[in-house]
Amino acid sequence: GGLLAWLGLGAACGGVEPLGASDVDGGSDVGGEVAPLAPEGSSDAPRDVSDAALGDAAAPDAPVSDGATPRCPARALSGSLESFVAAAVAAMRASAGAGSGAYAPPSAAERDAFAAIVLAALAGDEVRACDLPPSYRLAELADPTFGAVRVVAELDALGAHAPSLYYGLYARRVDLSATRALVLEAPHPLFDANTADEAQDLFLTGYARYLLVAGAHRCAAVDPSPCSGTTTACGARAAYRESDAAHATSHPFWAIHREISKDPALLFLQLHGNGASCPAALLSDLSGVWPATGWVRAFGDGLASAGVDLGLCGAGFPVSGCDLCGGANVEGRETAGSPNACTAEGPNAGRFAHLEQLLSLRRRGAGGAPSWGPILAAVEASLPR
Repeated sequence: GGLLAWLGLGAACGGVEPLGASDVDGGSDVGGEVAPLAPEGSSDAPRDVSDAALGDAAAPDAPVSDGATPRCPARALSGSLESFVAAAVAAMRASAGAGSGAYAPPSAAERDAFAAIVLAALAGDEVRACDLPPSYRLAELADPTFGAVRVVAELDALGAHAPSLYYGLYARRVDLSATRALVLEAPHPLFDANTADEAQDLFLTGYARYLLVAGAHRCAAVDPSPCSGTTTACGARAAYRESDAAHATSHPFWAIHREISKDPALLFLQLHGNGASCPAALLSDLSGVWPATGWVRAFGDGLASAGVDLGLCGAGFPVSGCDLCGGANVEGRETAGSPNACTAEGPNAGRFAHLEQLLSLRRRGAGGAPSWGPILAAVEASLPR
């Protein structure tokens, strides 16, 4: 692990000393990275991925202390969440690509402590924010239309993205009133091109409560995940990698999902991409049976009403060449009540939607207009605020 030094010490404010005291998921799983983010100037290019887009980052963090209790207030950043997430993805692409070895899983104790501290910091606990690993900081972005968002991410003292642990980026709305009981997740932000951008936009415009974005390529680690399932995403068919946030319960992404999922009111939309011979969207609740009722059913009905070319797992899918129904997804298993999300399915599907998409549904066109409008419409139709 190597992170136990920061657990419970309250000695770091994002690196600044505080003041004061055999289920195969989706067959081949090939083609997620059908189109990496295109060069600047093309229709798929992020509009601004520079850390300068975050606004004024001239002053370093200024921890404060009330008597003997150190606090690490959220660093105020200007700029958009879109630019913030795009810069995070660019930073991980530069150093945590496939086969890079950049990501190493923490111990179970470190994983669980990290998840607890992140969620406390996102809820506004400035004391617990001081317990984040040195590379992580609590920050806040103010959107004039959609409201303030707290984020926990790997940032340097001036607010620039500086990943070293690659555990992911996590966000929560400051004001949860008038929001949807929805969590947006992007476990493969590099392999499944544009899904991090899509997730942050749906999080904002769909008035969701949480956003989870993994911190490295799914194939960044060399060692296999002990969790069930195989894939050809990293080459020849083999076990998933420890860096695959959708298939490794050792990953902090899974631990944060697990803690959020304890709220039975919350629903989850996990975004994926593929280049297989599939419809534009392939929707699953991981049960293997298309549900007759419930939110996933309503969300699917909304996609169909919005004109999406839709495949339904358990109602005609999986088929040869298109079998990406997410049966080994550890977040979905956890939310379904699995006794061991690493190896076993859960008995209570219905709160987790696994959405595979062709590039046509997860790209930006000319002028930055997103193509995922039908997905937003389905969210709005299926889940009132």
